[in-house]
Amino acid sequence: MNNKRYLTMVLAATTALASTKTATGQSVPSTQSAPGGLTLTYGISSSLRANDNFSLDTSSPGDTTILDTTLSFGLLKETQVDRLEFDLDGIVRLGEVPGRTETIEFDDPNAAFAYTRDGANSNFSTDARINQVDLNFDDPLRIQDQLNSQSLIIDDGTRTTSRANVRFETGINDPLGYGFALNYFDERYTDTTDPGLFDNNTFRSDIFATFQFSPVTSGRLSYVYTDYDGDEAIQEERETNEVVFDLAYELDAATVLDTFLGYREINETDNTGALQDDQAGLVYGAVLTRDMPNGTASIGFDSDIATTGRRTNADISRSLIMPRGTLDASLGATKGPSGDIDPIYALDYTYLLPRSAFTASLSRVFRNDSQGNDIRVTRGSLSYLIDINAISSVDFTAGYAAVDDAGGNTVTNTDNTTLRATYTRALNADWNISAGYEYRNRFEQGVGTAQSNEIFLTLDRIFVVQR
Repeated sequence: MNNKRYLTMVLAATTALASTKTATGQSVPSTQSAPGGLTLTYGISSSLRANDNFSLDTSSPGDTTILDTTLSFGLLKETQVDRLEFDLDGIVRLGEVPGRTETIEFDDPNAAFAYTRDGANSNFSTDARINQVDLNFDDPLRIQDQLNSQSLIIDDGTRTTSRANVRFETGINDPLGYGFALNYFDERYTDTTDPGLFDNNTFRSDIFATFQFSPVTSGRLSYVYTDYDGDEAIQEERETNEVVFDLAYELDAATVLDTFLGYREINETDNTGALQDDQAGLVYGAVLTRDMPNGTASIGFDSDIATTGRRTNADISRSLIMPRGTLDASLGATKGPSGDIDPIYALDYTYLLPRSAFTASLSRVFRNDSQGNDIRVTRGSLSYLIDINAISSVDFTAGYAAVDDAGGNTVTNTDNTTLRATYTRALNADWNISAGYEYRNRFEQGVGTAQSNEIFLTLDRIFVVQR
């Protein structure tokens, strides 16, 4: 099927669902509506960028000039019991790129809807989203919360992702309750050349029952089925079945113990039909959390099974509320399928002053991503915002992300670094203008280092209509 025709059909289906179905939100308009009211949000943002190596090649092909005009629309309808949201946006892009003819295109269309309804003893939510991204303009450090082995790959072509979720639960206030959750994710690539970028989809279903054994003890029994299909050379298929029981017990007014115990079975095959991998075993863990005068403290561990084998984590964490900021920190260790023991950590810090704000974060995790690779993900960021006066400010940010192989020799080690300085000024009550400079650096094992410099100028406005 023609890609444009496919995208048009899915967008039309999403729009139709938004008007007939019920669901929960992933895309939230910038302004909240009054209960029972309707809020319409219209946005326009034009950005002119000049870059000396936009594609981050090890040898720059030349300068690139891009004019992006982003158009957006948001709808929010909210009552005392339910909330409906719909968002639509896209970019009109004029680009002068080395090796290409100058063209005007409509890129990166995005559509999403969400609906939630809360009853006296039940709740229902559903949401859906479709998003197409031109990979030449993709920035994973800005838009991806959870990086995987594909996130830092640079390539031409487009990526189209579709997702849909439905969740229902009843008996929330009863001794016995039940519910289900269904999730579907589909990722498709067009006109790409890197073999690491391939079509894949995942379906997950969760059927559960909840128990209120006493005022201080609650439990949850769930059965989870996950089906993954990958369209790479080996045509990987993976089925996972899991039964888990969670138990939460309040030891006293300030201390809670959360535990889980279950069994997981993973069956993986390739295009030969032969069993490629078979993993099975117990999954378990516990977290002890205590409220403190200025935050919380916890200690925990967990152990689970993935396609590459067993991984066990243990950590301690502390959350602090301070007069001018907050601090959340954790430190621990992980033991993976290879038997190596590595440190894991996370840090989030915020410090506020009357005219400035400083934030910092750093994390390292080991996990098995959706493609079945055992990876190590390291991320860090710094941000310093200064209010010059009532209508202008300067923002300095730095970001770092690295995805490395964690023992299976299936992932190419890659890291990205971004430095950005932005000056923003309110022209009036509706229009804002911003200008700045951005530096990017990328290293890929076996390829080398690439870097780019960019200057940009952006003019934007949001129109809000409430009815």
